[in-house]
Amino acid sequence: MIVYLTIGEQPSGIFLGQVIDVVQFMQTNLQRKVKLVAFISGRDFFKNRKKIRRLSPGAIVLPMLPGLARWKKNRFVLYAICLMLRPHTIIARNILAAKLALFARNKKLARRAVLDGRGAIAAEWHEYEVVQEASLKENIFAWEKEAVLESDAQIAVSKRLIAYWERSFGFKKNTAVVIPCTINQVFLNLQIEADTIAAQRAAMGIDKDAILLVYSGSIAGWQSFSLLGAFLEQIMKSHAKVVLYFLSSKTREVVQLMETYPGRVLQNQVPPEQVGRHLMICDYGLLIRERNTTNEVASPVKFAEYLAAGLNVIISDGIGDYPEFVKTHGCGYVLDHQAVDLCNTGLEARLRNRRLALEHFTKEKYIEQYTKIAGSTVS
Repeated sequence: MIVYLTIGEQPSGIFLGQVIDVVQFMQTNLQRKVKLVAFISGRDFFKNRKKIRRLSPGAIVLPMLPGLARWKKNRFVLYAICLMLRPHTIIARNILAAKLALFARNKKLARRAVLDGRGAIAAEWHEYEVVQEASLKENIFAWEKEAVLESDAQIAVSKRLIAYWERSFGFKKNTAVVIPCTINQVFLNLQIEADTIAAQRAAMGIDKDAILLVYSGSIAGWQSFSLLGAFLEQIMKSHAKVVLYFLSSKTREVVQLMETYPGRVLQNQVPPEQVGRHLMICDYGLLIRERNTTNEVASPVKFAEYLAAGLNVIISDGIGDYPEFVKTHGCGYVLDHQAVDLCNTGLEARLRNRRLALEHFTKEKYIEQYTKIAGSTVS
């Protein structure tokens, strides 16, 4: 039995693609029993539990104790779950879950504790004020170091994350594997056809010659919207055919752009299962972020989704392993290294980009890594 453990994460598009899809993939392909155990906020608990259990029927979904600062107390509930399930391995998504997994392993409630490392968490908490509680911020570096060094195996989303562990924590083991953020089933099933793209553009009132740039995802502070805004201002002034499409909430910044460039800025917010068909009508996906430790080690799932939808990607330098990928495969532009010469993305280029995504960013591509992480077949 493998337990995949999360704490403090609510159901979302990311949760669907990077948690539930991973659990289902491991269950199907590793011939192991895999169970999701999710501690979620008490706010809207029953609604969110229903969402998770609809997508992962065997999941155990439990309310966290109020306040993230009390996360340690959830170990007593995990203790009881482990007595019931007797897991061989606990794969813990991120640092606080890894601390709980190490507790269970040290109490001999599981044989192995595996860190699913999603980024440089201490750096992210400090660079973007992700968490306000002083006690958590003071301890997160030490907790992250312990999670990395004491876990039996580690998943890193990028080679640069492993390099960060080596540089910051003295990590020297050969127990880590790289599994980037991968596309979910919606993008696997996407059909890219010229007639469909043309029809959907026409229905939305987009000129067939327009060069459509899309920003998909949250407009949260860590997404570096101020940097993105400066780039967009330059592009909109110098390329009359450019149209911006925000697949995001209608924030103050988006409204301001809509007022500044009437008719050339579109906004829509759609369910996760509809994102793919909205992306595929665009020409370029935008991944523009500031240069810091958080972004240096990152693996934004939007990169894989943009490619899977056939888009070229305009990306800042210093975002995980991806600028080098863009330059190697010619699937977009790396800002500050390449001149941006925008044009419509033809069907041949779209299909090529999709092939790149299917070759490099599906879970099937990393079956050997998942097998190594899962450990022996003893249940």
